[in-house]
Amino acid sequence: GDAAEPASSCRELAGTLLTSLEGLQSRVESQQAASAEESRRSEAALRDESDLRAAAEAALAQSESLLASSREELCECQAEAARQVGALGDALEASQDELARREAALSQAADEASAAVKAKEEALAAAAA
Repeated sequence: GDAAEPASSCRELAGTLLTSLEGLQSRVESQQAASAEESRRSEAALRDESDLRAAAEAALAQSESLLASSREELCECQAEAARQVGALGDALEASQDELARREAALSQAADEASAAVKAKEEALAAAAA
């Protein structure tokens, strides 16, 4: 009887140890699973961040390209406006010159008409005398 008792308590102890080990193993496995899940989440977050950064860089590049083409367009518009202002200035100058010529011609015609009237009046006065 006495020899059976240590063997039985040995078996009990072994059983308890085995149960503890199984519990420990299952805790380790669930921690590993949680750690793997956390690692997957981190990788996904990093991928998302990387995608966002790439999208932001693409948007920035597009904005810079739009800005550059807008700047070119603005320069072209300014050059065209300068050309048009120049053309308008030339046209204005030409029409002012034309106006001055016409005024001079009208003034000359008025002087000639006035001289003709005066001559006619003098001729009439001479004839009446």
